[in-house]
Amino acid sequence: MHQVIVSPQHKKYVAVRPGSRGGMQLPREKYVEVRETVSAGSPLPAWFIDATKKVWGLRLDSGSASNTVLVRPETALNYSRATWEINKGCNFACDMCVVWQRPFAGLPMGEKIRLLEMVRDTGVLWFQFTGGEPTIDPDFIESYRTAYDMGMMVEVLTNGSRLDHGPTLETLTDLPPHKVTVSLYGASAETFEALTRTRGAYRRVLRGLRAATAAGLPLELSLIVTEHNAHEVDSMRALADSLTSRTRYSPICLRLTTVTEAHSTSRQPSTSTGKRCSADVPPDTASTTWTRSAAQLCARSDARTPSIS
Repeated sequence: MHQVIVSPQHKKYVAVRPGSRGGMQLPREKYVEVRETVSAGSPLPAWFIDATKKVWGLRLDSGSASNTVLVRPETALNYSRATWEINKGCNFACDMCVVWQRPFAGLPMGEKIRLLEMVRDTGVLWFQFTGGEPTIDPDFIESYRTAYDMGMMVEVLTNGSRLDHGPTLETLTDLPPHKVTVSLYGASAETFEALTRTRGAYRRVLRGLRAATAAGLPLELSLIVTEHNAHEVDSMRALADSLTSRTRYSPICLRLTTVTEAHSTSRQPSTSTGKRCSADVPPDTASTTWTRSAAQLCARSDARTPSIS
């Protein structure tokens, strides 16, 4: 299984590592050198071995590169990013969302593979699974493995409720994603379940987050701040900080004009309006803080990341 991906990214060439934030920019001649080395099954160049050790602490030997480095080809379209809503369906019924009101829908597995092949052939390196809730899709694991094996840096955008599911956790551990981004809706069961309108949601998400943390997954929490949970922002921050060092804040102001029972099983929508804003929430909750990812580093011309010359 590959440990490093070498790929075009728009007008640049990069080396990235699944599950890691670090990355390298390469001049095209170095990209071509690695590509030809891997294609021929020849020993890795010494400069590449030294660079991967410096950036990721890897100890690649000088043997065949075919089992450790996956090289993505140049493509005519040369896209670099894509997001895929793998399904229309969710196991939560969040007040500000309409997805759960729709019938569950998604492509059959054969068409999912065909779509992933199309995405790969356009050059996409950074690929995000979302939904709906992607982890409840019956084909999520196979789709994830396929994207990973194609040499994509995968992100999973999830509510976190299925991260402790055995096959899902095993897959994400064995084939580490670029990151797993989880939305957090409160710091107490009462608030969390009132907003998601799903009994047991808070307990299930905490269980999933703790399993992901214990497994060492690259976890990022997105704190969804609304009028409904703004009073818990400090507690939400503390909870997030206890689980990961990567947290971002997404203020959404919801003007709720009707009240829906927190544990309603009918999942009838309330008449609410939502808009992103920084008003009516505690100070600083509209700010966004996170460490630069490899994607951001490689996309910026002034990125502070190793550049091979």
